[in-house]
Amino acid sequence: INYVWVFSRLNELGEGDEVILHFNHQKIRYYVTQKTFLNRGEEIAQAGLTNTENMLVLISCWPPGKDFERIALRAVLK
Repeated sequence: INYVWVFSRLNELGEGDEVILHFNHQKIRYYVTQKTFLNRGEEIAQAGLTNTENMLVLISCWPPGKDFERIALRAVLK
């Protein structure tokens, strides 16, 4: 697998889109709540988060194959 391209299409996802994880023979469904672009080294904002949310965060370099920025998607379990 060319790991540089694993998340190369994250930018195509937006609020309300579904992300499905396959784990232990189960489908776990998350729904995108936020997409942000970050400067290299910048942290993801924690505002509005609670400890009770089951959240998935996908982060990758942006643009694909480069190290200029980061793209981050937050998604919540449904």
